[in-house]
Amino acid sequence: MSSAYPLESIVCFLSAAPILHCLRLAFLAALLLNL
Repeated sequence: MSSAYPLESIVCFLSAAPILHCLRLAFLAALLLNL
């Protein structure tokens, strides 16, 4: 996982695993709610 190209990583991630991306968004939302 390289953070050099976050946009490309996001696009690749969306194309490869949209469901996992959804779970990731839910996880980030949970973190924001905990703050």
